[in-house]
Amino acid sequence: MSDEWVGVIKAAAPRYMKGAIDLTIRKRLILAMLERRGLIVTNYNGSHESRFDVDYKEPPVESYGDGGVVSYERRDYLQQAEMDWRGYVATDLMTIKERAMTSGQPTTMVNRYKRIFPKLTKGVRNKIGLEFYIDGYAAGNENRFCGVESFCGADTDYDTTGADVADIVADPKDTYLGLSTAVNQSGRWTSDLSTYPNANIAYDWPEGEGSPDFDYWSPKLVNWSSTTFHSDTTWDDTCVPVLRRTLQWLRLTSGADGYTLMAVIAGHMMTDFKAAFDSKLRVIAPHKEAEDLGFPDVLNFEGLGIHTEFGIPANTGYVVNVDEMELDILTPKLINTKGPDYDPDSLAYKFAVYTFGNWRFIPKHCAKLYNYAAS
Repeated sequence: MSDEWVGVIKAAAPRYMKGAIDLTIRKRLILAMLERRGLIVTNYNGSHESRFDVDYKEPPVESYGDGGVVSYERRDYLQQAEMDWRGYVATDLMTIKERAMTSGQPTTMVNRYKRIFPKLTKGVRNKIGLEFYIDGYAAGNENRFCGVESFCGADTDYDTTGADVADIVADPKDTYLGLSTAVNQSGRWTSDLSTYPNANIAYDWPEGEGSPDFDYWSPKLVNWSSTTFHSDTTWDDTCVPVLRRTLQWLRLTSGADGYTLMAVIAGHMMTDFKAAFDSKLRVIAPHKEAEDLGFPDVLNFEGLGIHTEFGIPANTGYVVNVDEMELDILTPKLINTKGPDYDPDSLAYKFAVYTFGNWRFIPKHCAKLYNYAAS
């Protein structure tokens, strides 16, 4: 039997893959928004790791009167982040014995193996979407993409969860891309409030004001089960003030504009959020950009897009600024195919679908919503 079937499958793969990549992006709102902005970067030019500078503080500015003496000195405004590369692969094979057994039915064999690439691609596609939420630094995740949970660790030395029942934020304490996410590593912040958002931090942050280096790499870990938001600490009671405050923090402390902020929350939280508005007989409008991208069920809350999708942990939500993140991919396409190639050592034809890259976030532009005080 000739190798014509191999050529048929190889020829069909590129035609299939274009549609498969489009489908991958259409299935996930964040991916669709990143693609629109050109923030899914393929053929990323990197070596074994990617290093990039983080501009973490501003120059000191002093008042000046006529004739005053001005001092000059060199200043360092940069920290360096280091991102390694992760990857996923899905494989299949056909042995020459299997080929011999079906050699009298070439059409059946071709049809069977034409379905291999779609099957493998679907697995990789689903994996990319789910990996948005994982902690790439957790044990066992060393080769998985570093999702949003990779920088959302809290200071459990302060409390078992990093927050007390009255705290409206937890105390961030993690390491992401080699940099600490802790607040108050340098710089200044006000301490004028009678009750601090987090008693352990003991500053007004993320309320008040201060210098950018105070929280340049710190996410907002919002404790939606805080008694400060509502005496009843269930999500349906606290969701409106929590989302309103989180939206305000991200806009004021990290300069987010308009519709760049998107919230993805667990399914049961989305149901309760809608119910909270049902009781007030209010209708929430759809989010315009999400609707244009084919996601009509995304809601617009004061400019914040809110939706849910499969894979979000229970009691958890994330708010991200989609203009301040990237999906960096080393390979020519988001999802790539190889094969079928004959391997004489295993006497088999091998198929592979793969991707290599990583998510890149700026933690300052992100928030996690979680019931820290109830944990």
